[in-house]
Amino acid sequence: MVSRTICHIGGAVVLGWVVLAMLLGGCNGNGALEAENGRAAAPSPAAALRGGEAFLWSRQQADGSWPTEPEGFPGGSTALAVWALLDAGVPADDARLAKAMAWLAALETDQTYTLAVRANAWQTARTGPAEDVLLQRVRDDVTRLVGGSGTGGYTYTLNAPPGGLGDKSNSHYAVLGVEAGEAAGLQIPQRYWQMVLRYWLDAQNDDGGWPYSLQGTASSATMTAAGIATLALAQNRLQSTAADAAIDRGLGWLDTHFAASIEDPAVLYYYFLALQRMGRFVDRQTLGDVEWRPAVRRTLLKRQQPDGHWEGSWGPDISTAYALLVLSRPEPRE
Repeated sequence: MVSRTICHIGGAVVLGWVVLAMLLGGCNGNGALEAENGRAAAPSPAAALRGGEAFLWSRQQADGSWPTEPEGFPGGSTALAVWALLDAGVPADDARLAKAMAWLAALETDQTYTLAVRANAWQTARTGPAEDVLLQRVRDDVTRLVGGSGTGGYTYTLNAPPGGLGDKSNSHYAVLGVEAGEAAGLQIPQRYWQMVLRYWLDAQNDDGGWPYSLQGTASSATMTAAGIATLALAQNRLQSTAADAAIDRGLGWLDTHFAASIEDPAVLYYYFLALQRMGRFVDRQTLGDVEWRPAVRRTLLKRQQPDGHWEGSWGPDISTAYALLVLSRPEPRE
């Protein structure tokens, strides 16, 4: 059995702090890259964040939104950009963010991804005179998410997925949104966490990983990190150990596949956020023989493009927003 300890935490979930001094790296006062052995070194996390922020601002449209990526998910890229910029330290009263949040507030949607990410944006923005309004917006989105599944599985919209199966990506996003509701003080029913726990237990493959869709299809690193994080969170809320064996098996799968996954040029940056969430609940410093947190950080810094963006399967806005969410957070102490 893989040795690990589940970290039990309280009811509220703190989404992250911007304490860049805890992150390694260096840049000069202008944010320029340092030279090392005659070659340009990777930027420091602080410089990478500033570059990513500048790129996202350059992509904002006149109405306050960001271009829709991928097609068919209106509002998702805007909610993600707002959340990432707030998490990276942009003040909630920034006029550009205010315009984006007004656009988001007017958006009517039943899409799981957009609701979940928007709930996190509202929660992260909850400061100043608009706090009560934002709190109600969090509650509205999260209430819909909690009521949007009778099985713990979600698909692209809140309509019940065929057979209750859904897909693991939307199912993970939904729980990510529900966490924002917890952070806002919303009481999540125990039956919800029981449902989520059972869904993810039943969805695990025999090899210990999790697939995107049907059980028995190929396991992926992204969905396995999401599965471990979600199971650990659900059993924490239930004060249970029912998922311990499944979590051990999932960690075993990542032990075998992590080194290859971190070097995959097609990797989704959402994977790094899922790993970071996993690390909040599971006390594991290495995957295989790799210290995974520094490896994720190095990979992000290495992959940033000269204009500040990160390139990924869903386009530069989505990848850059995820990179900011990961880089802006030091390791939690829960």
